[in-house]
Amino acid sequence: MLANAFFKADKADYEDNRWMEMDAYFGGNPQWWSYNAYYFNDKGFLDGTSVNIKSAADVSKPITRYDMVQIVTNILDSKNISVSSADKANAQRVIADWSDVPVKYHNAVSTCFSLGIISGYTGNRFVGTDSLTRAQACVILNTLV
Repeated sequence: MLANAFFKADKADYEDNRWMEMDAYFGGNPQWWSYNAYYFNDKGFLDGTSVNIKSAADVSKPITRYDMVQIVTNILDSKNISVSSADKANAQRVIADWSDVPVKYHNAVSTCFSLGIISGYTGNRFVGTDSLTRAQACVILNTLV
């Protein structure tokens, strides 16, 4: 969804120019999601996540809230959208389970929370290990677009 929402034209050009490379990467048998995953991986949007695009089982499993905010933050970075340190610090004070957030996700969680892209559960808990629901994905996509 994010690839088509933010990079549709660039992704189409990318696919036109590199489809043979992408097909080879997936052993000549790309799945419906393969080109989007390859594009996102190559552009660095999956950096810092646990997503393994070589594994159909991995790509097909639900994404965690941690990985989603990391992907969104990588996209924001590519568009030079940032959040002040003060806003990130405020988000960290508001998130009730901040001490449970792994250090590698601190920037992503505080950035997305500060921008209102994501919100917490009851009691301002982030619960990043939960799978992202379809409803949450829709809210995130709607907020970004």
